[in-house]
Amino acid sequence: MNYISRVGIGQDVIFHGKTDSIIEDVVFKVVFDLTGIDDCQITSKSRHREIVEARQMVHYLLKEYSNFSLSKIGCTTLNDHSTVIYSIKNIKNLIEYNKVLSAYILKSKIVIEEKIKNHEKKLYLQTIR
Repeated sequence: MNYISRVGIGQDVIFHGKTDSIIEDVVFKVVFDLTGIDDCQITSKSRHREIVEARQMVHYLLKEYSNFSLSKIGCTTLNDHSTVIYSIKNIKNLIEYNKVLSAYILKSKIVIEEKIKNHEKKLYLQTIR
């Protein structure tokens, strides 16, 4: 993905009309829809496998679809950057062996890309009016 550099003074980064804050909301919603684990549980310090995997999915998907630094991704889930690095590495490894998690990631990517396209359409329609 090619990202346009930061625009203006704000913290949002624009990529084809979408902002990283929108991506963050979409990622948390998609992970909740697939796993049933809400953002309060994801940001908790819980070490239950289901919650940890959901948290790692959020880290992985934010890295894939946003321009957030590892530290910023960690801030969204109340973790540090080294945890995010481990999460991304772990999810990449698990995708090869865990078919359920692999299916979740694939579904997540499809839904996120669809929501991004819908958001881009809305922005485009607003600009031509």
